[in-house]
Amino acid sequence: VASFFTLRLPRWALILLYIGMGWIALFLIPQMQQAISLQPVLLLIVGGLLYTGGALIYAFRWPNPLPRIFGFHELFHLLVIAGTAAITATIWVWVVPF
Repeated sequence: VASFFTLRLPRWALILLYIGMGWIALFLIPQMQQAISLQPVLLLIVGGLLYTGGALIYAFRWPNPLPRIFGFHELFHLLVIAGTAAITATIWVWVVPF
């Protein structure tokens, strides 16, 4: 969104914007729980936590365990993949059958 409007915001502000956009769905938890039960909602929250963890690692460039082999950027991608897997599993197991 920020890139579309060519906002010149600091890196930390963009990351907060992206995290905030992701967590805005918290307001929909009661409706989601009524439609699909608590278990998939919890899995969606786990996915969100993984995404947020990845965003924070990317923002702070820490931890950077093995900079030349497996650094903060690779860890960021690993958490994004795990978050995507959690959300995709939720959709395929609980939403698609409806």
